[in-house]
Amino acid sequence: MSRFQLLSDAQWDLISGFLPGPTGRKGRPFSDARTMVKAIEYRYRTGIAWRDLPVVFGPWQTVWKWHRRMAGDGTWDRVHAALLARADATGKLDWSVSVDSPIARAHRHATNITRVTGGASSNYNNSLIEPPDHGFGRSRDGLSTKLHHLVDGHRLPLVIAVTPGQAGDSPMRIPLLEQLRIARPIGRPRTRPDRLRGDKALRHPQTMARPATRYDKLAIVYRSAAVLNAVLAWTRHLGDTP
Repeated sequence: MSRFQLLSDAQWDLISGFLPGPTGRKGRPFSDARTMVKAIEYRYRTGIAWRDLPVVFGPWQTVWKWHRRMAGDGTWDRVHAALLARADATGKLDWSVSVDSPIARAHRHATNITRVTGGASSNYNNSLIEPPDHGFGRSRDGLSTKLHHLVDGHRLPLVIAVTPGQAGDSPMRIPLLEQLRIARPIGRPRTRPDRLRGDKALRHPQTMARPATRYDKLAIVYRSAAVLNAVLAWTRHLGDTP
């Protein structure tokens, strides 16, 4: 199998219906959505710069625009929510949840952006709004960011939030639990887990290289990569693919 074949047919079948497609209008040819998703995944998995994407994925500018647009309009959050609902309906979601908050050092290229400091906090309630501090904070290792995860018993992400690196782990439990809403065919969404555990929640916290070292200037773009990682993890779980 080619090293660029990152998305199996079973995984693609689970998410393809939620992604943009041709509109039928005249203009430039519409980019293939599957290629764009594979390109974004490849970039974050390898940790390369956008402009260093292999030519097999097409122009890197097109890939970046797709990623930025889907980060801003909540595409990956909708896909993630649909996969969680499917997992719950099929009994593949374990409601014994855990919370963990791995920290990522911010690269100097990411911090080259105007940001509010001195106590401004990130917006935990609306992940599609860029916070004034862009999720950067100063900790022992310098400027950093935390990716807070609420995961199920299989250690698969249910909720993801970005905060400055100095933010405490325990205070984020309530905001994460408040965002837990799994839709069900009948009745209200489920919002309460069976059990809440402590840290050590993530099975593969550095599956993608980029989220472990933040290069993205915008918090919503950085978080979107983590949500995409969650989407791919859930598609593997639902499709029973290795």
